[in-house]
Amino acid sequence: MTAVSGAIGVAAVGLLYHAAFAEEQQRLSEIVMSRARLIKATARFDETYGTGYPNGPREATLSQIRNAQTGSEYFGTTGEFTVAERKGDYIQFVLPFRHAEAGASRRIPLQSDLAEPMRRALAGRSGTLVGLDYRGVKVLAAHEPVAPLDLGIVAKIDLAEIRAPFLRAGTIVGGTALLLIAAGILIFFRVSKPILQRIADSEERFRSISQTAPDAIIMMDSEGKASFWNNAAERIFGYKGSEACGQALTDLIIPERYQRRHTAAIEDFFRTGQGLLVNKRVEFQAERKGGTEFPVEISLSGVRLGGRWNAVGIIRDITERKNAEQTVQEKQGLLEQINCAGRDTGFMQVAALYRGHPDFDVHALVAELVESEAVPFLPVLRYKPTGLRKREVWMRTWTLQRREDAIDAEVEESFHHEGHEEHEVRGEKQEDNLRVLRGSKTSLAGAIEIEQKRRKHQEIGEISPPPKYRSADFLDPSFWCLRGSLDVPKERFVSYPHCSKAADPSLVVAWAGWDHLQQARALAAYYLGIKGQEGWSPEHLAPLLTGLLELIPWVRQWHSDPDSSGARMGDDFDSFVADEARELHLTPEQIRSWTPPRSSASPRRKQH
Repeated sequence: MTAVSGAIGVAAVGLLYHAAFAEEQQRLSEIVMSRARLIKATARFDETYGTGYPNGPREATLSQIRNAQTGSEYFGTTGEFTVAERKGDYIQFVLPFRHAEAGASRRIPLQSDLAEPMRRALAGRSGTLVGLDYRGVKVLAAHEPVAPLDLGIVAKIDLAEIRAPFLRAGTIVGGTALLLIAAGILIFFRVSKPILQRIADSEERFRSISQTAPDAIIMMDSEGKASFWNNAAERIFGYKGSEACGQALTDLIIPERYQRRHTAAIEDFFRTGQGLLVNKRVEFQAERKGGTEFPVEISLSGVRLGGRWNAVGIIRDITERKNAEQTVQEKQGLLEQINCAGRDTGFMQVAALYRGHPDFDVHALVAELVESEAVPFLPVLRYKPTGLRKREVWMRTWTLQRREDAIDAEVEESFHHEGHEEHEVRGEKQEDNLRVLRGSKTSLAGAIEIEQKRRKHQEIGEISPPPKYRSADFLDPSFWCLRGSLDVPKERFVSYPHCSKAADPSLVVAWAGWDHLQQARALAAYYLGIKGQEGWSPEHLAPLLTGLLELIPWVRQWHSDPDSSGARMGDDFDSFVADEARELHLTPEQIRSWTPPRSSASPRRKQH
């Protein structure tokens, strides 16, 4: 019985040793891989922003590595994290040794038997091994190359330190069988707890670094689900870590129209660990909680854990940068046009006559001329009450005309689908119509026209012409000059009163030559930009949504073709306005019936 108990004890100690060895091996691998990723990220950052550092970005990164040495590179009694580079036929270590008292040189010949783990790392190989370190001591080590800097990194611990607790346990096992089990349990807790604690400490250090980073750090596991989500990710995307982890990352942050393409890309990544976005810095549109899209910059890398590929992404919200770039471009374009006008001798001469003096402000004059050729985007900013009543009649007329167009399309589609002779006609006179058509051999086009006229007469009747506008119907006489009695747009610009940014109070205008779809897209983009960066109240944002509602019927009429997914632009904009109104806690009627603040009696500005 004692022999059996002793054998069991020896086997238990052996199993514990192998488990601890594998656990230590995994821990060292995680340490070296996490440090490699951190150094690579630092190198990429310095490559972009550290060009002004003496001796270049590489030296900037090496300097940060040296300065960051605080003793956290050491663990256990003999554990150590080392960094080295190849200098000709030598291995040159960058960080001071923990065991400097052993007299080891920081410069070791490449062909030496010493520093085997570092030699493999500098040869571009990664993994773990048991071999001699720079002192000639046998160690368990994990090694990894850092390709961008031609560095090698090694995390190692003396094999003797790993074995020591188990050798002590073997001595105890050599005792009596009655004490064997108790000694085994004691050793288990004595040995395992410190190892687990070191692993926990290492993980805590990593989490402390990642959770204080200003950029989102997200990890995706081999099933495409979020497995790590730092504080910056919570702030940028709006999801708590408890909400995000375990959820499919595609559904969380990728807009729906890009999800199919993204899914195909990550499936390829899971197979090969490679992809178009891996180890690159790219920009794309992401989606916050609630569906708001915004531009981001992502740096993506792959890491193999448990034999499967996982992805780590560092994501930065670049909304402010994009807005600043757009503002700069807009200002540069406008200033260039104005400066061109200022350099045009003919323009300046005519402008001086127009102003009555030569020392006029070119910018103010150009703004005035643009305003004089602009008409506000909303009817309530164009018409007096009499004009608004006439516009209601015009809108009813347009609705009936659109119904006529729909009838024309329905009849034509029905005839072409069923055939001229077999077409089933409904109504009292349709059999007579067909007999007349057959007898006179009237063309298919004639049959279609007759049926179209019959249905329009039956369903709509005669459409009365709407009333003409008079100058007194407009809030500003210049609107009448630009539109006329039939309200036909002849202006060069569309103006957007009450929609200027706080930092730039100049009148917002758009090119009137754009079609309704282009105007709607521009207005929606401007709305999202304003909403994201200006902090406007719902009442302040409402007129922009009202403008979209004015454009939607025309988008439906002239841009009704479905896209590849079957969606139509008019429906998309309609859903967009409804979703935004709901988010702003505004009803559709509040959006549609918006009126300007009472303090602004006229959309025109005082001219100078």
